[in-house]
Amino acid sequence: MKILVVGAGSAVGKLLVVNLERDHEIIRSSRNGSDLDLDLSDLSKLTVLPPAIDVVVHLAASYGGKLPYQMVEAEKVNVVGTTILLQKAIEAGVNHFVYVSSVSALLTHNSPYWSAYALSKRHAEEMARLMCDTSNTKLTILQPSQLYGETENFRSRQPFLYHVIDRVQSNSDITIQGSSDPQRNFLHVDDLVQVITRVIEKKISGTYSVTHPTDCSFKELSNEAIEAFQSSSKVVFDPEKPDIPDNVFAFDDTLYQLIDFFPSISLKEGMRRIASNRSA
Repeated sequence: MKILVVGAGSAVGKLLVVNLERDHEIIRSSRNGSDLDLDLSDLSKLTVLPPAIDVVVHLAASYGGKLPYQMVEAEKVNVVGTTILLQKAIEAGVNHFVYVSSVSALLTHNSPYWSAYALSKRHAEEMARLMCDTSNTKLTILQPSQLYGETENFRSRQPFLYHVIDRVQSNSDITIQGSSDPQRNFLHVDDLVQVITRVIEKKISGTYSVTHPTDCSFKELSNEAIEAFQSSSKVVFDPEKPDIPDNVFAFDDTLYQLIDFFPSISLKEGMRRIASNRSA
């Protein structure tokens, strides 16, 4: 198959391209320096797609922020950029559009983690469904949980995880704000790459959460990092500070059954890989 990867310069995109190009013809797209330069924040640069593309994998995104201009940027890139990219894909006769969204799209305004990013991702999903329904284009929406990997590329999105790693590497104690132990769901990037690859090759359509089968707490995360780095760090709580809310979602293995693959990289293994990479 000929596959266009939009966001090929991202941490996920680079690994996905390496995995896909073993068996497929890949066209890399990013803001610059790729086979096809596309900047979703500059809609004037969205042009006609190359012919005979079978699949578009859309990874590019704006994470927005709390300031008004950052919210506008998130909506422009994640919603308008996605819909125009999909329009170009439909016009080019692309058979299958794979949109890598976020499990944050499932959040509501009652969540302390609701944001312009979450809202714009959900809005983009809804627009993609509408466009694909009216054009008979196969659509897959994947909603991964909190991604991490061996490189530093994920630090900005997972500041606590990498803060823990920094602390244990220097044998410093880890302080968890509040007296509760907040829950999270971390997914290793290699597992996501395998999921996307199998979705493409098995021609799966639909909307699916892509989460690790096991949630973990901040303390569990810290202890796995301590063990991986053979650190003398300790975990302490600061009850004088407000508790940190959980941010986890119901686990659904529907997609994993369809593609015959479950995320296999445990947090223990993920921390071991990071420790090994840092010591190299």
